[in-house]
Amino acid sequence: MAVDYVRQNMSDTYEVVGGYLSPVSDRYNKAGLASATHRIRMCELACEQTSDWLMVDPWEAIQKEYQPTAVVLNHITTSVNDQLGGISASSDPGAPKKPAQVALLGGSDLLQTMSQPGVWSLEDLDLIIGSHGIFVIERSGSNVSDALAPLNEWSEKMGKSWLENIQVVRQLIANDISSTRIRQFLRWGMSVQYLLPSCVIEYLREHQLYRDPVEDNHPLGDGKGKGKGKMVEGDSKTAGDGARVA
Repeated sequence: MAVDYVRQNMSDTYEVVGGYLSPVSDRYNKAGLASATHRIRMCELACEQTSDWLMVDPWEAIQKEYQPTAVVLNHITTSVNDQLGGISASSDPGAPKKPAQVALLGGSDLLQTMSQPGVWSLEDLDLIIGSHGIFVIERSGSNVSDALAPLNEWSEKMGKSWLENIQVVRQLIANDISSTRIRQFLRWGMSVQYLLPSCVIEYLREHQLYRDPVEDNHPLGDGKGKGKGKMVEGDSKTAGDGARVA
């Protein structure tokens, strides 16, 4: 959706040449996450088999300490523009390269956290939104307008305008799939067929990931089968178009 948005609304200025999935470090200490090694591999499998423009950057995941989003964006920018020399804009190998504009892609629930006082530092927000920019995918239950108001107020106090760097991508077909919900389904023993690439489902089965017991009730029954974590899938080769498990 974000790529289509750029093609349809920003093609005079930008062209999407690639995207990175950056799994968070184990030191993020989020309950219920598989190890970084597994999450990196699942992202790699999804990118290899379902996308011709997405890649995985394992740098954040292998760090010994948690890295803020602003630091990760700076790392990717340095890697692409300084270490690789930028982006080739011509088929001529001798033509000069252009610097890439690295932006953040996230859901509107992420934007809402950015608008909550004390959750993100203003310095990090200024770097993320003011310098890099953010593409926000609509998600149900998250009001983009409510999040934009405080962000605009904070940026104006700094003499800046963040809103021009926030691109809201409307969902034409509602899609509420989230990594949290996927992990819940697996722990409830429910099928995730068609919600994940088949290669990722096979990896989850092979390594017995996200099968630990859960205490919340099963949404489709009386909860008597909760916590069993048995995942049964068909043999369909149909795959989705993203990695939802990082």
